[in-house]
Parts: sequence; C-alpha cells; structure tokens
Amino acid sequence: MTISFKYAIGIWAVLAILTIFLNGSPKPTIKKAVAKPPPSQQIAKYPLRIVTLPRNAKVRIMNISPKYRANMKLKAGRYDVEVSSPGYETQRRWITLNGKKTRFNFSLVKK
Repeated sequence: MTISFKYAIGIWAVLAILTIFLNGSPKPTIKKAVAKPPPSQQIAKYPLRIVTLPRNAKVRIMNISPKYRANMKLKAGRYDVEVSSPGYETQRRWITLNGKKTRFNFSLVKK
C-alpha cells in the first residue's frame, strides 16, 4: 500500500496542528547571556593576612560584613582593622590592601 505525497503532507499538517492545539503554541526560549568581563577588567582580590601578638588575638574588619579569616580574599582598598585580646589594649587602625602589601602586623600592649 502506498500513500500519495499529497496525502502524507496533509496527515502531517493535521498532526502538527493537533499537537500545537493540545500542547499550546511553542514558546521560544530566550537565554540571557551573562558575559564575564575580560581578565583585564576583572577586579583582583588579594589574600589579607593579619599577624598578631599575642597570637590568639581577635581580629575584626570593621567596614565589611564577613568575619576575618586568615588569607581571606578581598579587593584592593582601605580596611578598618581592630585587634583585641583580654588583658591587652585594643588596637584599631586603617590598612591599605593591594598587590604589594597583603600582610600587616599588630603587636598589642599589656594593660
């Protein structure tokens, strides 16, 4: 049994219309491209290292919300650092983190 070309096209068209009718019209999907800036424009981050004396002193960076962790990566800039320990005077000062300077020393004085 052979089906004529015209008849096959007609069946295909009816099936396509029924599919669209039953499933709804196909909606094109649009993907938004999220482009990363080229490496030359990406903001560099540097590991911040605060060395304290006494060694177990508490370090806080006052002008950002994340808690300090040794070698945490931060953008270059100025940071308000507070170092404290029981029995010692608290020190607080501004530091400038950049590609050349990532380590800062704080020596606390006993009360």
